[in-house]
Amino acid sequence: MPPEHLPAWHGLNVVVLSPTPTWPLNAGNRRRVFHLTQAMREQGARIIFVHYPSENEWRDGVPSGAAAAMSAQWDEHYTVPVTRPLHTQAESQDHTADEWWDRAIGDMLDWVFRTHAVDVLVVNYTWLTRAFAHCPRGVLRVLDTHDRFSGRRELLASAGIGPEFFHTTEAEERLALSRADVVWSIKPQEAVFFRSLGIRHVVNMPFHEPVDVSPARPPGAIIRFGLVGAANNINLVNVNAYLAAIRAFVSRTLLPCEIVVAGSICDLLPDAPEPWIDLLGRLPDLSGFYADVDVVVAPMAVSTGLKIKVGEALCHGKAVVALAHAFEGYPARHPFHTLPSMDAMMAACREIVNRPALVDELAGLSVVIARDIAAEIARGFAETIERFDHVPPGLCIVLPLAAVFDGSLALDHALETAHYLTHLTEVSMFIDGGAAAQGWDTAPFHLLAGFHRLVLAPHRAQAATVARLRAMGLGRPGVLPLAEAMRQKHVAVWFTAATSSWAHEEARLPSRAYFNLDTALLSGDEAGAAAMLSRLTRRFREVVTVSRRGLGGLHGERTHRVPSLWRGNRGTALARLRAAPRDQIVILADSHDDPLLDFTRAVVARLSPVPVLVVAADETARARCFTDGGMRPALVIDISSAPALEGVREMIDRAAVPSITLFSGTTLLDSALLLGEFLASPAKAAALVAERAQAGDYRNDAGWALIWAEIGELSSQADKAAA
Repeated sequence: MPPEHLPAWHGLNVVVLSPTPTWPLNAGNRRRVFHLTQAMREQGARIIFVHYPSENEWRDGVPSGAAAAMSAQWDEHYTVPVTRPLHTQAESQDHTADEWWDRAIGDMLDWVFRTHAVDVLVVNYTWLTRAFAHCPRGVLRVLDTHDRFSGRRELLASAGIGPEFFHTTEAEERLALSRADVVWSIKPQEAVFFRSLGIRHVVNMPFHEPVDVSPARPPGAIIRFGLVGAANNINLVNVNAYLAAIRAFVSRTLLPCEIVVAGSICDLLPDAPEPWIDLLGRLPDLSGFYADVDVVVAPMAVSTGLKIKVGEALCHGKAVVALAHAFEGYPARHPFHTLPSMDAMMAACREIVNRPALVDELAGLSVVIARDIAAEIARGFAETIERFDHVPPGLCIVLPLAAVFDGSLALDHALETAHYLTHLTEVSMFIDGGAAAQGWDTAPFHLLAGFHRLVLAPHRAQAATVARLRAMGLGRPGVLPLAEAMRQKHVAVWFTAATSSWAHEEARLPSRAYFNLDTALLSGDEAGAAAMLSRLTRRFREVVTVSRRGLGGLHGERTHRVPSLWRGNRGTALARLRAAPRDQIVILADSHDDPLLDFTRAVVARLSPVPVLVVAADETARARCFTDGGMRPALVIDISSAPALEGVREMIDRAAVPSITLFSGTTLLDSALLLGEFLASPAKAAALVAERAQAGDYRNDAGWALIWAEIGELSSQADKAAA
């Protein structure tokens, strides 16, 4: 299948954390977790299912066959040991977000993340969102809420039911939901509520399972109305209300019908004396129940969450009669789906008995609704995974793909900038266009992926590129145009090279741009850097240029004198330069046509047998000048005044390579004599290294301290604005 036609979740490694098992499928919440997780798998995801067993039959041990069945369902399956009491009452009036958390869950997740390359963590239920704190950077955090839990205690009290299960406050629910990158609501009404709490990325994912239309019952048979539910106090209140109403109605009208009740709710009901009411009790499989009824009734007048049993009935192609509250979250297509009262439900039942053709009409509509829900879930999956292509607001570092190679100064600059500033704000790495580095070094991409997000420009995010990154165990990179990435409310955008992959005509951005001239000139030219500065000035509210020495003709509103590297220990360029043998003399020149170059080479050839390498400011290969040959110079002779070589000079200084500058304010003869002294006396070169090391001490660099203060202030301002 062509890459552009692959499902949205294809190739992703997904960890699913759930307190609910997926075997046996004899409860609505289990079916919800199973079918949504199975849908991810059908889209090509690999599922690592982490089960925190908190339901009744798991409390004294693993039910027979259940663990084996769940292992067969998923690619990997792990059970977390329970180390604290389950489902405890609230310590205060309501539960806090983490009151039911078990540290053993975090220990298990830590192990999973250390031993697996994970792309997505899906957490089921709000009280387990502390799990997101164990996510490595770059893992997409998705919360399947299943229900709204704030205000639940008050809702139960309105129905005369005391507090039960998990109930919390709006503030605690906001805290829990804010930990996720994407929140899945189970019905639109809850999505609206979550957004009212300030949660931006809410995707509605109603209940759905594969459409499996149950066979119709023989015509002329007495109409059978079915009701299924789990044993809890909310269901008990609603089912008792329905049974009381139907008993009174049948007693008064002698309506010929049968009522079938299934599920663990039967454990809470007394035996029915009426022969036309059948309590089936717990069933291992509900397919027989749906095949044996004509109409499924949903008499829920008060409850929380989505009515899973309504969704099951729709997907089985059964006729549904429901109170309006019970049908919330499903697209109604008939007046019988949104009945206003129990009396209206009784009237609808009588109309169906008197006009049986309504059963087929309602059943057909159920299939249509089920397919609409399937389409909504498919859109939800696509919208969720789009968050992979999101660049989080913070510091966005833009690095050309051509600079991602072992020994790249631009790469090392990006890594050290990220390492230095990641304590102040989120850091993302945006890999911009250009040709890929030869050889596809694995190590640089692993280093880059250590930060919050790795994003590729779409014109470079070809299938082969993504496949290579995934083969390296780096997960799925984001794919986003640079222009769109910069529209986020970033603290700052940091450019390591010139780029033209975004249009300068777009609206002015409120954030600040930093542009490292030394790394930009190392891989480009002065004209390109000047054009980049012009674009940045038109695009950003403020542009700050960064250079070790400052370049007079190239500057933004402000210029900071800052070396490209902070400490020089995060990347590979200096390591390679320091480790290689000293076996060449390097001459830094403005160009290969420089007449001073011929003179210098002639002097060196007369006085030393050491091979000579020329690095010219006008050649495009200078960014790789110290890496391709695995070389460490015995001496560097700098006869250039070109800013393009400033990055090379920094590497030479940091690597303690002896270097001398010739023809700068001295005569040809004086420069030749100086060169002769150094070629004849290794001790003089060693003294020069010591002198430069003392003069070029980077350990207390004021420029980087200034950058820290600026990014810290911008981050603080962004936090205040977000609050």
